[in-house]
Amino acid sequence: MNLCLRALFHRCKVAGETETKGQIKLRFKTAAGRDVVCIRSFQLTQKASKMEYKAIESVLQTINPHSGEVSLFQSNLG
Repeated sequence: MNLCLRALFHRCKVAGETETKGQIKLRFKTAAGRDVVCIRSFQLTQKASKMEYKAIESVLQTINPHSGEVSLFQSNLG
């Protein structure tokens, strides 16, 4: 389990919440000089005897450095 999910797991337990949502964003530049942003949205639900992880949405966004044009590739998972 990665650090982000552990933090959400801890948050659910401490706050007594049955559900919490989170998002991870990663921004980087390709070798060709394009900016890329990857976004992953997810939710963590406390069931009777276990925690359930569910990816809700994934987005890949590219930005053309010359025109500033933004391209989105979106996948709804949940």
